[in-house]
Amino acid sequence: MMARTVIHLAILTLVASAVLATNLGAARLWDRDEPRNAGCAREMLARGDWVTPWFNDEIRTHKPVLLYWFIMSAYGLFGDGEFAARLPSAVLGLGTVLWTYVIGRRLFGAAAGFLAGLALSVSLMFDVAGRAATPDSCLIFFVTTSLGCFVLGAFTGHDPSGPGWEPSTARLPLLPMLSTYGGMALAVLAKGPVGLILPAAIILFTAGMANAHVAGKDALAMPFLSRVRNQIRVDNMIRSIRMIRPGMGLLVIVAIAAPWYLAVDARSDGEFTRGFFLDHNLERAMQSREGHGGSVWYYPVAMLAGFFPSSVFAAPALLEFCFAIRRSENRRTVHGLYLVLGWVVIWVGAFSLARTKLPSYVTPCYPALAIVTGWMLDRWRQRRTALSDRWLYAAFGSSAVVGILFTLLLPRFIAPQFPGEGWLGWLGLILVISGGVAFGAAVRKQRGAAVVCHFLGATTFCGCMFGLGPVAADRHQSSQRLLEPIRAVGQPAEVYSYGCLEPSWVYYLGRPIHELALETATAAPTSDFPRYGRRGANSLDDLRQSSSPVFVITTNEKLLELELHLGRDFQPVVTIPHFLKKDQVVLLQRNSAATAVAERPLAARSARE
Repeated sequence: MMARTVIHLAILTLVASAVLATNLGAARLWDRDEPRNAGCAREMLARGDWVTPWFNDEIRTHKPVLLYWFIMSAYGLFGDGEFAARLPSAVLGLGTVLWTYVIGRRLFGAAAGFLAGLALSVSLMFDVAGRAATPDSCLIFFVTTSLGCFVLGAFTGHDPSGPGWEPSTARLPLLPMLSTYGGMALAVLAKGPVGLILPAAIILFTAGMANAHVAGKDALAMPFLSRVRNQIRVDNMIRSIRMIRPGMGLLVIVAIAAPWYLAVDARSDGEFTRGFFLDHNLERAMQSREGHGGSVWYYPVAMLAGFFPSSVFAAPALLEFCFAIRRSENRRTVHGLYLVLGWVVIWVGAFSLARTKLPSYVTPCYPALAIVTGWMLDRWRQRRTALSDRWLYAAFGSSAVVGILFTLLLPRFIAPQFPGEGWLGWLGLILVISGGVAFGAAVRKQRGAAVVCHFLGATTFCGCMFGLGPVAADRHQSSQRLLEPIRAVGQPAEVYSYGCLEPSWVYYLGRPIHELALETATAAPTSDFPRYGRRGANSLDDLRQSSSPVFVITTNEKLLELELHLGRDFQPVVTIPHFLKKDQVVLLQRNSAATAVAERPLAARSARE
């Protein structure tokens, strides 16, 4: 038993590491979130401030502090760079895969947990989160940790045919519940209130469904809808709430998460609190931001794409789930499926109600999708399912079909932005071969071989995609040409932007870039902007009065408008394509004569004029 567990963990570690860590630091940071987060950690280190997030000399109110702490620690170990910035996400991604194995093993057996870990390791959107310097991997890991600790406390033993959870009026064990709420507290430090509200709702739903049988005579024979109705009975709700120890949980979360939120509120005079909770939480829920909206079908479609290649099993997994709920084979299976159901429905439902939608918002429920996928594949492999084999034939065949479409269409799709990189389309042949071989094995009733072929192909495909794809795309970034003239200046230069400002420019330049307003009156001098608070746009007077070399970054579209105000004092020195956009970026440099004028005392200049 122990030897099999060690083998499973070793294989999952190898597979996940191959996908998440191959060429992790080879490509530059991608606009816009990666350089913001990596740059924020750098600025906090430079200031010696482990409380207040800073980026581009402004307070960053977008996210809480946990990711920045991880990146700062990685900088201390490996130095400032892309690898260190992304390493925490990769490590936490690996941790999530291992937690998925632990949860699946406890609920449905070791084989199901192992297949669940493989399914998660090779899902595209999860791998994106695990390779990016963003808070998504932090949130996914700590949400999974919280629910994993709950499962270890609520489900006893490892036998998938055993009784598992025995609902009663007693509270769940103290230590697992302490760990459960500790995970939620760290999720709150990773991404805010969502790290508490949704995991708590999932746990309460699972406890309520487990206790709902008390109102009926036969727990396993009770229909699903009857159990849902009984869940909202007052006596059942009180029993379920008592079971999960909410008072203790609140104390744990306040003890772990509240000190930082109180400290940053005090240090920023309330600006972080207002910006984070009102702007980046409430407002995103109430209205669509930056054009990121969508219909009720947004997330189901996004999950089919984001969970690929494992999403080829979506239909058979859903059918097997429905069969198992109706058959009610044993309490452990039913309650485990209730947990998975709540995990997916509550998470996706909550973000479907929000007006701002992004595919990454639902990645914390991907471990649940992987668990039900691994459970279904294990049952099919052991011939314990009522599913027709044709569903699995279709799943393996669809993987090959997607591989053909990938090979044919990807070169055309990426040609405008990444000319010469069409060879990436040939990676689709990996799916064609593995899907075809798996299909053939399934038809010959070699079910275990079919599953092995699928995951070998999926691992190879994802490893090549994420190991080679970002490096190929990075060859077409030309921002270094934009920044070279600024670095070449012998003395510190002041850099402004008008009409565009990419965070990667700030990160790779290693100094602030001031946004420029065209009005001539100075609203707030750059040297006197408040320690806390958003810095206002700099005026033309700030630019003209500077005695340092001055550069301005703008777009080709905004160039004429800017030249009308700057006159002949500035000359274009570099023009590059705006990465992944249709316009061009222009770097202007103030000429030496204008610099000499700027260096004269203001009084002397006024007398002459």
